[in-house]
Amino acid sequence: MKTNISIILDGSLFYVDNDKQQFVQAAYPENRIPFSQLKEEGGFYSMLYAIVEKTAKSHLELMRELSPQLRRIIIPKEVLQKEFGKDSSLPALFNQTSYRHNWGILMVDEAIDRRLKGELPKIMLMEKPYVIDIRMQELRSVAQPAVRIGIKELEMSSDGEKLHLFFDTTQGQQISKESVLMPFREGIVLMEMPNEILLDPIGAARLYKLEDTELLSRFPMKMNQQALAIPLTKIAHQEMIELQQKKITGPEAPKLRSYIQPRRKGKSI
Repeated sequence: MKTNISIILDGSLFYVDNDKQQFVQAAYPENRIPFSQLKEEGGFYSMLYAIVEKTAKSHLELMRELSPQLRRIIIPKEVLQKEFGKDSSLPALFNQTSYRHNWGILMVDEAIDRRLKGELPKIMLMEKPYVIDIRMQELRSVAQPAVRIGIKELEMSSDGEKLHLFFDTTQGQQISKESVLMPFREGIVLMEMPNEILLDPIGAARLYKLEDTELLSRFPMKMNQQALAIPLTKIAHQEMIELQQKKITGPEAPKLRSYIQPRRKGKSI
């Protein structure tokens, strides 16, 4: 089978076999989707994709039922041409458009290819690069590998999309929230970064025993990211202290009267 293009259909990796006019699933080569299942629509093809079976269904089934197990995937015609894979810049540009229009298909661009081959992504913390190692659940300094930040130790934002840590710029190191709640001092910043799935969707998929590319349909692969540094102001520091005090004290529980067993009248038997 001669292939020069790899694509991701709704999170599953397939090879394009132009000779036999079919898609071949990478994990299960016996699963094949012939191009004859595609419907031509101008400069595009559409496919009625069965999410669970990872096969194409007849477009007549879309007329009978709008099942949540079926998804309409859009494939530009040029994707299936052998020349498409020769320009290394095209896949990344194509993926941006696919995410924007929800086509349900991704090309294996440079970032995805590097990650699938084992390279770990990086994130900049205070202008210093850290390796994102989801398997080990840590961020590891590139310059000093012994300097590590545990991902599980980071606080998650209320919407679940971001992770937070405090950093002391004067000492050049991470500090605990308890240290931040001490008397205010200059040089403390709140570092904000994406959650572990957004940091490394391929690493997260492997951690959760999913197909390597399964999360990419919703979360783009980025090999280099930048954490946001938010300086801690005196006002924000005071608000943190007040919020922490409320958590510790909590609402005052109603006092219950102690139970006193009533005296029984008459003689005991």
